[in-house]
Amino acid sequence: LPGDRIQFIDGDLYINNNQVFKSKISSKDIIYCSGSIDANDLGHVDVFTYSEKLSNNKTYKTVYKKYGNFKNSNAFIVPKKHYFFLGDNRDCSADSRYLTGLGYVPEENLVGKAQFIFFSSDFRIGNIFSFWKWHKTIRFDRFFKRII
Repeated sequence: LPGDRIQFIDGDLYINNNQVFKSKISSKDIIYCSGSIDANDLGHVDVFTYSEKLSNNKTYKTVYKKYGNFKNSNAFIVPKKHYFFLGDNRDCSADSRYLTGLGYVPEENLVGKAQFIFFSSDFRIGNIFSFWKWHKTIRFDRFFKRII
């Protein structure tokens, strides 16, 4: 939020100088990370999955690369009427940490809150126009899934 201080120290997230508690859920997950090269498969990366808990007791899942993860950052001080967005896929998200990319998001750019996933497909297999691949491309289990 405006005025908040966000920083990564030794791979841990701190908000307003308070460490965000995280507990490991899994050590066996693999994700797709655009632009990453893994020894086994292009773009597939081994990750640790965590549950992180904010000071308001809200929890959410995050993933961090097992190797070469984002360890330390300068402190980000969110300007007035701006917001800081941090992806849950910590090491593969182009989020507010990249000030020359997304950076701080101006308040006037916020138009609503995501409530559910309407449609989901795996672009690595095919696109929506490749109807003969829909049985592999479309992730039906994610349709209309509520976002908490």
